[in-house]
Amino acid sequence: DFVAAWALKLPGVPGILRSLKVLSPMYMWRMVGLDRLEALQRSSQWQSDSDGNPCLFVAEGMVSSGKTIFETETRYIFGAEKISVQISVSTTQAVNDLVTLPRIGMKLSAASRLS
Repeated sequence: DFVAAWALKLPGVPGILRSLKVLSPMYMWRMVGLDRLEALQRSSQWQSDSDGNPCLFVAEGMVSSGKTIFETETRYIFGAEKISVQISVSTTQAVNDLVTLPRIGMKLSAASRLS
């Protein structure tokens, strides 16, 4: 991408360049900060589901340079023989203006004694 970084801070310039397809999606993702996301826990709370199974609810913000880019809500349900995970991801205005979004994934590690 050949556009100077200062030019991209001018009002309207990023939108014009996006519509002309001058900027690559990866460059736009980096401008928003998707390459340096950090997870910050906002809250967590233990609850029980309708069957009496313990549930852990965790709310996190995926932050880059002090701005929240994504908000996630994760609910872990600990059943007698299985653990279920429900995840909800919402975007903020910072990424809503992008033409495309990268794939969002997660890593889940469990202790070997749980198998």
